[in-house]
Amino acid sequence: MMKHGAKFACTHAKTVHAGLGQHNLTQDTRGLTPSRIFTCSTARYFSATSLPLNRNRDQEGIHNSGKKLFTPGPLCTSKTVKEAMLLDYGSRDTTFIETVKYIREKLLDVAGVDPSQYTCVPLQGSGTYALEAVISSTVPRQGGKVLVLANGAYGMRVSRICKAHNIDHVLCRFPDEEKVRVEVVEEALKQDTFTNVSIVHCETSSGVINPVEDVGLLLKRYTDATYFVDAMSSFGAIPLDMVACGVDYLVSSANKCIEGIPGFSYVIANREKLFNSKGWSRTLSFDLVEQCEGLDQNGQFRFTPPTHVMLAFKQALIELEQEGGVKGRARRYLAHCMNVKYCLYNNDRYPEIRLYTQGR
Repeated sequence: MMKHGAKFACTHAKTVHAGLGQHNLTQDTRGLTPSRIFTCSTARYFSATSLPLNRNRDQEGIHNSGKKLFTPGPLCTSKTVKEAMLLDYGSRDTTFIETVKYIREKLLDVAGVDPSQYTCVPLQGSGTYALEAVISSTVPRQGGKVLVLANGAYGMRVSRICKAHNIDHVLCRFPDEEKVRVEVVEEALKQDTFTNVSIVHCETSSGVINPVEDVGLLLKRYTDATYFVDAMSSFGAIPLDMVACGVDYLVSSANKCIEGIPGFSYVIANREKLFNSKGWSRTLSFDLVEQCEGLDQNGQFRFTPPTHVMLAFKQALIELEQEGGVKGRARRYLAHCMNVKYCLYNNDRYPEIRLYTQGR
C-alpha cells in the first residue's frame, strides 16, 4: 500500500491507491472533524436511526421485541408503515398499480428533479441489485470504461460488479477514513477516457460524505461521461441537487433514510441517458431500460413485485413528507447524532472522543 502523499498513477486495469492506509482513530483524532470520529470509531453504536426524539415508540407497539436498531438500514419503522402491509393485493390490481405510480412520482419529487427529464425505476431486491442494474445496463458494450471512485466497502462493490460482467474499469481507491479527493479524480480524467464514473455519496461503512457536486463539476469540464451516484445511505435525509451535480443515475433502497421495509430498490435516472443505453444490458432481470419501459407502458413490473413492501413504502413516503421532507428528516438525524455525541463524551468507554474534544 502506498503512503499518504504518494504520487497518483493511473494505468489500465489496475487499482489506483490514493494514500491508502489504515487509520487508528483511538490514537490520532486531531485531524478529523467530530462527525468523522462518531461515524467511524463508534458507528455500530449510534448509526442514524429512525427513532424520533421525545416520542415513545414502544407505547405505539412498534418494537415487538423491544429491540432498537442502530444501523443504517434496515432500521426501525413506524407502526403505520408496518400496518400498511396487512392488506393483500395482486401485482395487477388497480390499487397496487396506483401505488407504484405514486411511489415513482413521489421519489422524483424527493429528488427535486423534473419528471420530463428524469424517471424513477423501482427494482426488486436490495440496493446492490439496483447498483448492478445501472452498471450492467448503462455501460456501453463497445468501448465502455468505468472510473470507480471508492473509499470503502460499497465503492469497492461497484468494482466487483464490473469484474463480474467483464466491464473494463479503473478503481481509484482512497483510504476509508478520507473522502474522495477531487485533485486525484482530475488527474485520472487527464490520463484516460471514461464513459462512466461512479461515486458513493455517503459511504455506509464509514459515514464519510463524498464531494459529489465537486466531482460532477469536474466531469463537466473534462468529459461527457455518465455520472452514477450510490446514495443508498443518504437519499431522503442528506440533500443532494442532482441537476447541479450533473448526476445521471442515483440509486437508493426502501429500507434506508425513507424508513421503509427491505425488499426493493430504485434508480432515479436521466431519461435521455437511460433510453440511449437500450440494448446494452448484459442481463435479463437487471435490464433497466426494459424495466422502465414496462412500467411506463402499463404500470406493472416485468416480474413479481414485492407488493407488501411497496405498500409500506408508500406510507413511509407520506410520513417523510409529514416530517418536513428531506430537511425535516435531516434535522431529526442530526439531533440524534448530537445527543449521542454528548452521551458518548461522558462515557469513559470512548476515550478517543474526550481526547478529540480536549485537544480542540
